[in-house]
Amino acid sequence: MTENNVGPETIEGLADGALAAFAMLAGMQLDIFSTLEDGPASAVEIAGTIGSDPDKTRLLLYTLVVAGLMTEEDGIFRNTAESDKFLVNTSPTYMGARHHNFSYSWGNVLLQTADSVRTGRPQAEIDFSNQSRDEMEAFLRGLHPAALAAGRALAGKFDFSSCRNALEVGAGMGGVTLGLTESYPDIKVTLQDFPAVTSIAEKIVRDAGLSDRVSVLPGDALNDPLGGPYDVSMMRALIQVLNRDQAQKVLMNVGRATEPGGTIYIIGRILDDTRTTPTPAVLFNLNFLNIYDGGQAYTHSEHREWLDLAGFEDFKVTPIPGSDSIISARKR
Repeated sequence: MTENNVGPETIEGLADGALAAFAMLAGMQLDIFSTLEDGPASAVEIAGTIGSDPDKTRLLLYTLVVAGLMTEEDGIFRNTAESDKFLVNTSPTYMGARHHNFSYSWGNVLLQTADSVRTGRPQAEIDFSNQSRDEMEAFLRGLHPAALAAGRALAGKFDFSSCRNALEVGAGMGGVTLGLTESYPDIKVTLQDFPAVTSIAEKIVRDAGLSDRVSVLPGDALNDPLGGPYDVSMMRALIQVLNRDQAQKVLMNVGRATEPGGTIYIIGRILDDTRTTPTPAVLFNLNFLNIYDGGQAYTHSEHREWLDLAGFEDFKVTPIPGSDSIISARKR
């Protein structure tokens, strides 16, 4: 192709994709998709349900059609099958609460990318020690739907029928544990995270009616004993918030808490060794470079090296729906 035949198709496509993403965000924030749970409706009817301006609602709805999240015929809108499954608030696979996370990331984080790269310092660094409880809980709630989905995927990909005593490290609100315990009612799990986080997780566990099976362990996964021994250790989105030395240190600590023959599961955005795939993990590094001082999506080989030093073998990578993969390994 000659230079004269080159057009800005990629540039324009990326710009349009950003607009579609913001339309999705607004639809999630307004809970528009839930209004169509019982069937299609007009823009006026939807606006009346959510208390919004009908004309502006109509513009948003047509944008959601173009984005692939709704269909329209003769001014009547309905959800796609995907929107019904994941964006209606009564669905067991509801992901709409991720709008908290998207709002924070897109509004406060990604716009800082050029300055973070220029200075070498994360310009939107998260300092949990200075967050209020409400700020921390809002941040964790934004992450919770994806963690819950990851726990369900973990339960579907691996057999936990013989597991009795598990540990979730850096558990946040315990989404992985909650997803796993739905399928395995006999597992007992310890949720580990910083004290300010476990105080929130404890409430989530209590509300889920799991206090007899799930306990919390406040502490620092880098330095504090993790208890055990556990026959399963698991974590999601923890390694990627740490620098390389910290990642190795955490896995050494987890290794000490995992019994011989036990299994570790690491869930997160994990790169193959080319560092160019999977695409979601590569793209998500824009978030990491803005909010963490050294954290990033790491490669298969980096995880393998750290796990080997921590006493694990039989390394495997299992893709799951969405943007995460699962690394599993067995304690020697």
